[in-house]
Amino acid sequence: MNSTPDSDDFAIELMHDLLTSAGPLPTPPLPEEDADPEELPGSEQLLMQQRAAERDHRLAALSPDARFEQDCIDACTLTMERGRISTGAIQRHLGTGYARAARIISELQAAGIIAPVASQPGIYAPVTGD
Repeated sequence: MNSTPDSDDFAIELMHDLLTSAGPLPTPPLPEEDADPEELPGSEQLLMQQRAAERDHRLAALSPDARFEQDCIDACTLTMERGRISTGAIQRHLGTGYARAARIISELQAAGIIAPVASQPGIYAPVTGD
């Protein structure tokens, strides 16, 4: 991100606060984790399409750096909702490519917001204050 250190620190603190304020999160099974979006029930496909359209409208006026920061915040929100995250989940839910999803994972991991789940390669869970 090509922003000032203060805004980077603020974004990292905001993401960390979002994750730690909810307390410990359960890690429910995610059958859709490896599923193709077309294999999901119609109602979930529609919900994903609606979220993508709303998100695209919201991000249209942002600069590339601001868009990436918003992607990181949205990935944090997704992590809170699901209790874990992966590059595939980011790709599906945020409508990004693999490279951007991997960069988001790297940013969140470097900030200490998520950590790899030892028993499940490619899956990351929120770091709690415990």
